[in-house]
Amino acid sequence: LALGSLFPVQAADGYFRFPDLKGNQLVYTAEGDVWLSQVGREHASRLTTHPAEETQPHISPDGSQVAFVANYDGAEEVYLMPIAGGEATRISVENSRVRLQGWTADGKLLYATDNAFGPANFWVLKRVEPKTLDVEVLPLADAIEGVMDDSAEYVYFIRFGLQATGDNAKSYRGGARGELWRYRLGSNQEAERLIAEHPGSLRQPMYWQGRVYFISDADGNDNLYSLTGSGTELKQHTHFRDFPMRAANLNDGKVVFQLGADVHLFDLATAKDSLLTQTLLSDYPARRARWVTEPMQYATEVRIDPMGKRAVITARSQVALAGADGRRLVQIAMPADSRVRNALLSHDGRYVYGISDASGEQELWRYPADGSDGAKQLTKDGSSLRMSLVASPDGRYLAHDDYQGNLYLYDVQQGSNKKIITGNQGLEPYGDIVWSPDSRLLALTMRPLGKQRSQLVLFSLDENKQLPLTSDKYESFSPAFSRDGQWLYFLSNREFTATPDSPWGDRNMGPVFDKRTGIFALALTADAAFPFKRPDELANSDSKPEIKPKEEPGLFSRKTSSKSAPDWNGLSQRLWQVPLGSGNFTRLSVTDDRLYVLDSDLAATQSALKTASLDAKSTKLENFGDDIGAYSLSVDGKRLLLSKKSAPAELLLVDATDKLPADLGTAKVRTQDWQLELSPKAEWRQMFDDAWLMHRESFYDKAMRGLDWQAVRDKYRPLLERVTDRHELNDLFAQMMGELNSLHSQVRGGDVPKDASAAKAAALGARLAQVAGGVKIEHLYKTDPELPQLAGPLLKPGVDAREGDLIVAINGRPVTQVAQVAAL
Repeated sequence: LALGSLFPVQAADGYFRFPDLKGNQLVYTAEGDVWLSQVGREHASRLTTHPAEETQPHISPDGSQVAFVANYDGAEEVYLMPIAGGEATRISVENSRVRLQGWTADGKLLYATDNAFGPANFWVLKRVEPKTLDVEVLPLADAIEGVMDDSAEYVYFIRFGLQATGDNAKSYRGGARGELWRYRLGSNQEAERLIAEHPGSLRQPMYWQGRVYFISDADGNDNLYSLTGSGTELKQHTHFRDFPMRAANLNDGKVVFQLGADVHLFDLATAKDSLLTQTLLSDYPARRARWVTEPMQYATEVRIDPMGKRAVITARSQVALAGADGRRLVQIAMPADSRVRNALLSHDGRYVYGISDASGEQELWRYPADGSDGAKQLTKDGSSLRMSLVASPDGRYLAHDDYQGNLYLYDVQQGSNKKIITGNQGLEPYGDIVWSPDSRLLALTMRPLGKQRSQLVLFSLDENKQLPLTSDKYESFSPAFSRDGQWLYFLSNREFTATPDSPWGDRNMGPVFDKRTGIFALALTADAAFPFKRPDELANSDSKPEIKPKEEPGLFSRKTSSKSAPDWNGLSQRLWQVPLGSGNFTRLSVTDDRLYVLDSDLAATQSALKTASLDAKSTKLENFGDDIGAYSLSVDGKRLLLSKKSAPAELLLVDATDKLPADLGTAKVRTQDWQLELSPKAEWRQMFDDAWLMHRESFYDKAMRGLDWQAVRDKYRPLLERVTDRHELNDLFAQMMGELNSLHSQVRGGDVPKDASAAKAAALGARLAQVAGGVKIEHLYKTDPELPQLAGPLLKPGVDAREGDLIVAINGRPVTQVAQVAAL
């Protein structure tokens, strides 16, 4: 006992969802599990521990069982377990989405599912007898939520609503508003719509003593309303303004619901709302710091360092430097609750630059490249999302653009940031930002406002001058300067050979253009000699003298033209097509004597790196290496960083020659040395700020539909400290984004617990019905008989199953229920 007092169990507020009440028994979802508590008691007991998330718990009428929804077997289904604890039993067999509505008065479970015959998001209501698993489909179209009265004479149900699409809006007034309907069970009469004139979108019907209770957003926020069973005497019961009323359930005159992250209880008789204070006795496993042993699975940016010796890897908001020469891997020191993007190494190898949101806005930051502390914020003018970051070869400038279509130059020596180009299409980054070897010119791929396709633009730092080099007639992209500064190579889609070769081709779905991309070159100086030009009869008499390059001192011995400024007059007309054919080309690079380009098939399933010599004898591209999905060239043009198409996490550092070495043993970057320690709470804080910031920048209405978006963040931020797993963070996102009342605001995915041994959903390709003696095949879903590979299991040759047959056993095991078919 004395030792026990030294280690008290931690109790703290949690994030509570899907509450349900029976008498004094209270259940809800927290930490992805179902918990059991009581009204008036703060501490709860955990009922489930499976890695899958359990939601929508409902206590049985006699209080002995709890039903819930979980994905244990490959799809979300209804499960049932004793409320005192025990093994959960699967009750529904839909292999599709299900939403548990609750218990009926006769002890059956009512649920909605989209496993129905109809268009997308077509939902029906079903009720199942938990002991026999007999299922009854209610004859109602688009019924996504419902409740039965005590005598099971009427069912009140919701049609449509944003609950069908997963959109989040606090007050929806579109054409898919949720509607309340009433249907008399067993009758041949059509269902009737109630309060059709009501302006709100309705959801979650509940029944108590002759009245139907439901949630409506009619006053601008989800609140509780009711009317009589016949649809009269509409009454509003709650008037919440800050947070919407969510996941409500009614029992014995009391409505329990989620408000923010809390459980509230509303007494219908007294109209009193009270907070049910709850604390979790938990070790909070989802909050615990953990290790990621394969960070490359999360890599978002991989760059080669200026020397070509190491890879700069950004993964999971962290940065590491890794090489293939045996030197140790270095992880850059940066705050765990910030996100760093577009990391690159400085020209002298001392620093790593990146875009970070540590200040609350996205700014340029500098970090010591040896992994020590000493991060420094470089810019303080962030007011938009920053998109790209590219360093000049001499290390003086950092070019970067923002979500408003502006391009900036940060001067590392002066510590100043200057806007140099505007007018790119809003919300689109500059497709390419490429420096000339002498750091005096920038070649950009941009789509100016009002233009349909991307263009090349040349910008001179010395002259503060820019010039469009191509029109928007054809897409032009991936510029690359020659090492002598006389040529700008680029890619452009200018080949249009239709496949099929006529509009009347077999099963033609429209023209498809394969191998659209050619390689082109612009002479930056009027006397530049085209490397691919073949000798002709004019070569001796009219050829211009070759300009000898001179060496310039610096970190790299770069060959530059004696004429540093381009000849602007007539520049766009000095266009040559490189005679190397066309393909599905991307990512062009140029060295002293070669060019490289990625080439793929039309479906981009296969990709190879191609190369050609910069001379007139080169007539075709040769394979440098197959299965190359991405690559980058070092600043000095001597080294290549490659990643495989089939294994993007595998990186190679090789010399920029004519062919990939046969022995790659010493070329593999040692990414396996990297392990990341993650702090989930720190990540959640960063993700919360990031989601808020991205909405501020990318929402279609810059006025945020009249919302004080800063105040919205301040309102929801306290709930962030109560989040205990990623599911709850998603719920917080849904509430916060719902304030904007905008469609297409679904929240999906995330780093949630997964059961590595979980089954995958499967089906027999048939509609089954449970009957005496076995399971009847009501209907077989047929496919084209000339495509046997697409046939369902019961239609495979040799099975000889037919509609009307009974399934009595599978693999020798007797079958009496549809649930057994799904399990086996």
